[in-house]
Amino acid sequence: MKHFSRALLLFVLLLSALSAAPAQNLSARAPREADSVNVRTDLVSVTVTVTDREGRHFPGLRREAFTLYEDDVAQEIVHFSAEDRPASIGIVFDLSASMKGAKLRRSAEALAHFVRTTHRDDEFSLVTFNDQAEVLMDSIRDGDTLLTRISSVLPRGNTALYDAIALGLRQVTRGAHQKRALIVITDGDDNHSRLSEGRLRRLSQEAGVPVYGIIIRDLLPDRSGPPPLEELSEITGGRSFFPGDGEEMTEAFEQIALELRHQYSIGYAPANFVADGKWRRLKVRIARSSETPRLLVRSRQGYYAVPGVFARQRTETDGNDE
Repeated sequence: MKHFSRALLLFVLLLSALSAAPAQNLSARAPREADSVNVRTDLVSVTVTVTDREGRHFPGLRREAFTLYEDDVAQEIVHFSAEDRPASIGIVFDLSASMKGAKLRRSAEALAHFVRTTHRDDEFSLVTFNDQAEVLMDSIRDGDTLLTRISSVLPRGNTALYDAIALGLRQVTRGAHQKRALIVITDGDDNHSRLSEGRLRRLSQEAGVPVYGIIIRDLLPDRSGPPPLEELSEITGGRSFFPGDGEEMTEAFEQIALELRHQYSIGYAPANFVADGKWRRLKVRIARSSETPRLLVRSRQGYYAVPGVFARQRTETDGNDE
């Protein structure tokens, strides 16, 4: 009888433990579920660069200084950050035949220096191109490794620039960080891409990623207008540089590194959004005051209102919002 009572007691205790287990597991999951409500996917994210007329970055502005317009209608800014956050940066590097010799060496050394001077948590992808574009490295943080990898490839062939930029945009939009940029190093215009200039322009506008051009000017052909890469930089909120030697190239990379670390991030939810596929014009302005000089503002010029546009932005609102 005593053995039977002991067995019955153990059986009751076992049932109690099993019935309590789901409640304990639910309690353990609750904090993670609560944390996830801070993620917003209904915002349009706009990266803004602010400089004075000499090109020096202007820090310290608050949310109240900015006004953002979509199709000339002022929008409510619901996300604002001026923090030095890490970025996902795509590198598109020209390895066509015209990049042989000192041009390749100077470009690779300046790029490696750039990688070493950016935010310690930045991640990089490397796309190289000649007759075709390919991803050479992905998610790296080591400038020396990047330099070694580029130096091991022999420049040859034509210049599939547009295809390479499209591939670079695809890589960087898959990056881990919300802040993103694409840097393109080339010495000439496209002459071998399957992608058209118009299609590349559309892809760049859809990606919402600032494009920076390092355009080596000594072999650029005479032309009536600006290179397509310079125009691409302008519409995406980036910038183009035309270095003539190694020192100017290093300075260009340093300016890009400083710019990426001093940008403002603005997010807003468009009123009465309709996914009609049409172009939405964006304009960012800064309120003038007696305490600030005349400032220049760069940002992307707009976006296409297509289904899923908010999900691609992946803007996060967390405790860092002001």
